[in-house]
Amino acid sequence: MLLVSMRLSRRKILLACVVGCALVIGLGSLFRVREVSVNLDGDGAVIKNYTVNTGDQRLAFITQFGWEVEEEPVEIEEVLIPREFDTLYEDYNALQKSQGLDLTRYRGQKVRRFCYRILNYPDCTDEVRLNMLVAENKIIGGDVCSTALDGFMHGFRYENEPVAVLQPVL
Repeated sequence: MLLVSMRLSRRKILLACVVGCALVIGLGSLFRVREVSVNLDGDGAVIKNYTVNTGDQRLAFITQFGWEVEEEPVEIEEVLIPREFDTLYEDYNALQKSQGLDLTRYRGQKVRRFCYRILNYPDCTDEVRLNMLVAENKIIGGDVCSTALDGFMHGFRYENEPVAVLQPVL
């Protein structure tokens, strides 16, 4: 049998704590996901859904769908995702699920909505906007919609034509 005797000093204990914290932080950064591939509409097109800390990152997300928008959002507001979804929210969440996203996890939480004016929507004379829902600097949902009373709404992609998918600039 082998016995080892050690004398613990404050310095050794402090060093052990620092090394332990460094290991925890290092392992945490390994498991932190910054980008998630999302398959939209089951057609094999893959987009990047990622953390957006800046306006440039939000614009990079938008442009991967082929949209040209004004650099600054038309609106930025805080919205509350209801705890209980009514029929309207169930339908809206179904749209999100068709994009590989889901608002269910964010029930009862306040999120930010960034609204951008789309400048290149084909064959539409009405104003068209892209709404992006962001929680914890992550895109969690959104839509493209017309502001007309009898307008339309769909996911980030243009439904009638395939849009080239580009990789976002991080």
